[in-house]
Amino acid sequence: MKSLRCIPYVFVLICMVFAATTASAENRSDSMSVGISGTIQTAQTDIMLPIWISRNIVIAPTIGLSYIQDAGTDLELAFVTRMFLTRKTVTPFIGARAGTIIYSPSTGTSLHDYLVGLCAGGEYFFGEKLSVGIEAQVNLGIDDSQSTRFGTLGGKALSTGTMVYATIYF
Repeated sequence: MKSLRCIPYVFVLICMVFAATTASAENRSDSMSVGISGTIQTAQTDIMLPIWISRNIVIAPTIGLSYIQDAGTDLELAFVTRMFLTRKTVTPFIGARAGTIIYSPSTGTSLHDYLVGLCAGGEYFFGEKLSVGIEAQVNLGIDDSQSTRFGTLGGKALSTGTMVYATIYF
C-alpha cells in the first residue's frame, strides 16, 4: 500500500512537465493570467486558482474544506491541468487531476485518501474576466488502509462525476 501513496505525486509531476513543455512551445497570453473559481460537485464546494501558463493551458491548485460537527474535518488538496482545444466564447477542454483528501476525525488517527482522474468539459467566457464551466470526470479513488470513503477498505474504486464552476479572472 505504501507504493500506492506515490501515485498522485507522480501523476502531478507528469502533468506539470507536460504543461511546462507545452507552454514553452507556445506564445504566452497576457490576458486572463490568474483567476479564482468556486466549484460545486455534489454537496462539496471547492476553491480553484486557475493560472494560464500559455494560450491554451491552465493549471489550477484546488482546496476544499468540510467540517462535520462531532465527527471531523475533510481537507481536500488537488492539482488540475486543462488543455483548451480552442479559444472562443464556448471553449472545450480536456484535462487531468490528482489530489488527496485528508480526514481528521475528532478523535483518532487521520486518514489520507487519493484521487486521480481525467476530465473533459467546456467553459463559456462572458468576456476576458468572467466564465462559467461544466466538467465531466472519470476518477480512480484509492482508499487509505483504514478508510472506506470510496466504498473499499484500503482498495481502489473507479467512479464518474460532474462539476460546475464560475471563475473571475484578474
